[in-house]
Amino acid sequence: MRAIEESLKNPRIREMLRKEQRGNDLEDRILEIQRRQIADKMETLNLSDAIKKVLVPK
Repeated sequence: MRAIEESLKNPRIREMLRKEQRGNDLEDRILEIQRRQIADKMETLNLSDAIKKVLVPK
């Protein structure tokens, strides 16, 4: 435990950890954007199907 505490005092290690966290945050944001885009496409497809059912007589 003491070794971990000592290593966290090292500025180079702290900077590496900060960069890694930034990378993780960026990856999370990208995944959230992709999830929203997929949800939007699904909604568009559902609306398109609903419109076709109403407008296209069988």
